[in-house]
Amino acid sequence: MFKRILVPLDGSVQTEKILPAIGELARDLKAEVILLRVYKTDFGQVDYFGHEPEFYEAIRADYQRDILANLSNIRKEHLGTGFPVRILAEEGPVVQTIRCVAEREGADLIAMPRRSRTGLSRVFRGNVTAGVQRQVGCSLLLVCVNEGN
Repeated sequence: MFKRILVPLDGSVQTEKILPAIGELARDLKAEVILLRVYKTDFGQVDYFGHEPEFYEAIRADYQRDILANLSNIRKEHLGTGFPVRILAEEGPVVQTIRCVAEREGADLIAMPRRSRTGLSRVFRGNVTAGVQRQVGCSLLLVCVNEGN
C-alpha cells in the first residue's frame, strides 16, 4: 500500500497536531515518514548594504540548520518509534516545492492538515492544500485540525 508518507509542516502548532495519527498509520503500514518544511529567504535582487553573496548564503545555511533542528525536535516530541523518519528543509515556492519533493523522494501519500478557513483568511493566506491537491500525482490524506488552541 503506502510506503513513503510526506508530511509538509508550516511551523505552526496546528500542523503538528496530525503527527500522532500519521505515526500510527506509518507504524501500521511499515511506511517511512518524511517531515518537510518549505521556507523562503527572499533577500531581493539588490543588496543595499554592500554584502557579498557569501553573506546571504551563510544566512540561508544557518536558517536551514535551525529548521532541521526544529524538525528533529518535533519528530522526538510527536512521533513514536517503529518506522523510519527523515527530515527535510527545502527552499522555494511552497506548493511547487512540495510537489517536487514528493516526486523526487517517491512519496506515494502526502498527509496534510485540513484547516477550515473562510473569507479573508483564505484569500490572504492562500490555500496550500488546494494547490497541492491540484498539482501532485499521488494520494493526499487530509487530517482535520482545529484552528483554535
